[in-house]
Formats: sequence, C-alpha cells, structure tokens
Amino acid sequence: MISLLALLAGFLLDLLIGDPHFLYHPVRLVGALISFLEKVIRKIFPKTEKGELAGGTLMAVLVMAVTTAVPALLLYFAGLWCVQARFVVEMILCYWLLATKSLKDESMKVYDKLAAGDLEGSRYAVSMIVGRDTAVLDEKGVTKAAVETGAENTSDGIIAPMLFMAIGGAAFGWFYKSINTMDSMVGYKNDKYLYFGRAAAKLARGRRVLDCFTHTGAFALNAAAAGAEHVTAVDVSAFALELAAENGKRNGLTNLDYKCADVFDLLTEMAKEKKCDYDYIILDPPAFTKSRATAKNAYHGYKEINRKAMRLLPRGGDLATCSCSHFMTDEMFRKMLREAALDAGVTLRQIEARQQAPDHPILPEVPETDYLKFYLLQVV
Repeated sequence: MISLLALLAGFLLDLLIGDPHFLYHPVRLVGALISFLEKVIRKIFPKTEKGELAGGTLMAVLVMAVTTAVPALLLYFAGLWCVQARFVVEMILCYWLLATKSLKDESMKVYDKLAAGDLEGSRYAVSMIVGRDTAVLDEKGVTKAAVETGAENTSDGIIAPMLFMAIGGAAFGWFYKSINTMDSMVGYKNDKYLYFGRAAAKLARGRRVLDCFTHTGAFALNAAAAGAEHVTAVDVSAFALELAAENGKRNGLTNLDYKCADVFDLLTEMAKEKKCDYDYIILDPPAFTKSRATAKNAYHGYKEINRKAMRLLPRGGDLATCSCSHFMTDEMFRKMLREAALDAGVTLRQIEARQQAPDHPILPEVPETDYLKFYLLQVV
C-alpha cells in the first residue's frame, strides 16, 4: 500500500514540477554505469561473436542488478528509520522515473507553433523531440512526427514505468529503467547499419568525410575506423549527436567532430561560401515520405540535398546516398540522381549499389519490404 501511495505522490510531483533542466537526473548515472561497464568488458572479453555475446550478457546482468539494488537498499534503510522516511524516498524514486509534464510541455511547443501558423517554428520545436530531419516536413508531417514521438515516450516514460512500479514498487521501476536505458544506448547496433556502414567505409581511407543526418553515428564511425583523415558528423538533433559522440568515444575514435545543424541549411551555406573541405559526402536522411500523397515533395527534398552535395564535391570526390522509404522507389531514386547530376553540372560514375541486408528480407508480395536504396557514386 505504501508503494502505491508513493507512486501516486511521485506522479503528482512530476505533474507539478516536471524535470527541471538545472537538476542532475539520476538516470544519467545509469548511462554512466553502462558506458563504464561496456568499456571495461570490451577489454576483457575476446572480440568474437561468442565473446561479444558473453560480454553483453554480463553487462546487462550487472546493470540491471546494480540499478535495482541501489534503490532497494535505499528503501530498506529508510524503512529501518521510519515509515515516513521510506514513503518520501520511494516517492522521489518514483518521481525520477516519470516524464509526464516534460513530454506535455515539449509537445505543446509544437502545437502552439502550428496553431499560430508558424511552420518553421513548429519544425524547430519538433526537431527537439525527434531524431529525424524536419526541414522538409509540412504541417501534416510535423503533426505526425510529434504524435509518433509522443506515443513512444508515453509508453517509455509514463505507462511502462508506472506499470512496473505498481507491480513491484520503485525498485522494480528502476529495473525497467535500466533495460530501457541500455536499449537506448547499446540497442542500435544491427546488421543493417554494419552492412551499409562498411560499404561506405571502403572509400573513406585518407578522405575528409562529411556525414549528413548522422543520427547515432553509424556511417561516421565506420568511416573514421576505416582510416578517414577526418570525419564531421552532422545532425539537427543535439541528443542524437551526444549519442554519436559517446559511441565514438567508446570505440576510441579521435578523428571525428560533431556539428548540430540543419543539413539543408549547412549545404546551402557551404555553397554560398564556395568552400568545401570535404571530398566524401554521405547522405543518409530519414524517410522524407511515408505516404504516396507526399512522395512528390519528398522527391524534391532528395533531389535538393543530392544536387547540393554534388556541386560541393571536387572531381574525383565520392558520394554515398540513401533512401529508406518504399514510396521512393529505386526507379524514382535513380531518376532523381540523374536529374540532380544534370542540375549540378556533373557526371557521375556508379561504384556500387546495394539494398538492405539479409536480416531485412524483401518479400516480392509485400512491396513495403523493398524500401532501402544505397548508392556509392563518384564525381568524374
């Protein structure tokens, strides 16, 4: 009964004050623990499939154990003092796990901009809570992005932790948070990004690379590890860049820097200044369209960034370019590349073309499964 009352009180406290930016959030300690353990365990276990699996399993067990044991011990010792102390400690532990007010505040910033007819402002507001590029989103796209991230974070930051806390108290809630945080930090590594990242990395040795829409740094890290002279990773999301920088640090890569910017604006600015320090540009944007109705606008968005990249590259420079929307068919994508090259006044040589890796199978009877396009091109 005390745990349920503490959960209710913690929820009300979250509604009242939310998550003030000036306060250090203890979830960051969980993140620090994950980073520390991963670094140590990678040094101990062999870099083989079995070694990675064993090390990852050990890290997961240790993170879950420590993150659950610490609040459980705090509650135990507070209970030895008095019931009131246990209630206060559990209330604070529950409060730290919830994000109701913060999610509402950030979502309302998007709504307010849309209600005022400020599309640019709404794009910026939604870019603060999503990891995708928002520069080409229309009003419907901004709304959809906000709703999608709102729904995801309602599950991750409100419903799921409350369910765990209702079942097993604050300690069980922190058990959930340890899993959720590990998923955010080390759950992105998959064959899809290794497949494309390694393909793009083949051309990176000795190059100065500009990785646009880097997100958590899959392409940038592969290029840096493959011997690039220097890599600049660009994304509009500051949070995504923090993850990319952390990933770079974990892998011991020092030939990278990170730039928080809108890729469309950055490429335009570089063209105006007639200055490009890069001879290899990677374009891996989020899906510009998720419906046939917006495919035409998406086509122009893909064409714009590719045209700008082609104009910036010197002769002999390389371009890796991708699309992850099945509405942007391969035929449309290749047509877009031809038109972009014509507008940019360059001639392209195709080095390689790929689709998704085997872990993302294409089913002929399900057109939606054929969605990834990847081209390695050279300006000649």
